[in-house]
Amino acid sequence: MQGALMKYGAINAKVSVMCRNLLKDKDYDELLSKNSVSEVVSWLKQNSGYAQLLGGIQEGSVHRGQLEGILKSSFDRDCEKLARFSKDNLHRFLKIYVVGAEVAFLKKLLAAGAKNE
Repeated sequence: MQGALMKYGAINAKVSVMCRNLLKDKDYDELLSKNSVSEVVSWLKQNSGYAQLLGGIQEGSVHRGQLEGILKSSFDRDCEKLARFSKDNLHRFLKIYVVGAEVAFLKKLLAAGAKNE
């Protein structure tokens, strides 16, 4: 058991640090109240861990597809960091985790769409 803790302790610590700035449920609720992509980008820049990522983006000139691409690329980079950091079969686990994270995100989008209908 202790060997497993040693083996996965470093990756757990890295994931914990990376998760600090993730959006919370209340943040998603706040984002759902926004009326435009510009408002979403502005809120993310001011209230989230995405400030650095979106720092060079002009709120008024970005469209939804661009924002989605920026956020997806950031997610992919984070997954690549974890994959490079991982050892053994953890890389396979991370691929499975990414699929799970994407499913969770899609479920949130579907739930938001159901609220608005």
